[in-house]
Amino acid sequence: LTSEGGQHAERQQHRSRIDASATMSGIVLKNDSQEFTGGSINAVMGAVEIDLRQAAIATEAVLHLSVIMGGVEIKVPREWSISVNGSPTLGGIEDKTVPPMTPGRRLVIEGSVVMGGVEISN
Repeated sequence: LTSEGGQHAERQQHRSRIDASATMSGIVLKNDSQEFTGGSINAVMGAVEIDLRQAAIATEAVLHLSVIMGGVEIKVPREWSISVNGSPTLGGIEDKTVPPMTPGRRLVIEGSVVMGGVEISN
């Protein structure tokens, strides 16, 4: 899903991978795949909002981020634990999730954030 030039795209997806790119625009994406494996999110002076609260992963999924002067918001189920391996430069990656009582399923967030922000929440 790609959105460029100040437009806004909203979509429901059922695929096991997310590939979203926003350049000077915004994307709102809901994914309810019961076999979610991860994907790639690019935001250049744009915003991407991903809702994975209805999705499921077997053991681990990996999301690769590239954020430049933009923002990404990721909403995850309460059963998932989060592992952040990103490197922010003049920006930040904030994990606001409540850790699950029994860890098992894990979402790994990796990539770079330059002059932007990433927020992960339940």
